[in-house]
Amino acid sequence: MDDMTIRRATAADIPQIDELLRQVLEVHHAGRPDLFKGGVKKYTDEELKAILTNDQTPVFVAVAPSANDGTDAEHNADSPATDQVQWHSAKRRLLCEICER
Repeated sequence: MDDMTIRRATAADIPQIDELLRQVLEVHHAGRPDLFKGGVKKYTDEELKAILTNDQTPVFVAVAPSANDGTDAEHNADSPATDQVQWHSAKRRLLCEICER
């Protein structure tokens, strides 16, 4: 878990973000099914793209060293989501800010 790279999330990270949002929703649904509907998506991929490109709503990801392949400084948003983004509780809190909207 050493040497994790923190970078701004891109559209290539949307599959992992979708999965994290699903997990957060299921935790909330399990605790308060009267308030949180399970099995639904909070944002469409287009909505997530808008959030990720808006400087007023920055989202960050932590990337494992093995996934960095030397391109940290120039992460290519057009590349497939091969980063194998690994989420940690501190990084999850960043996305929870989005979840609370």
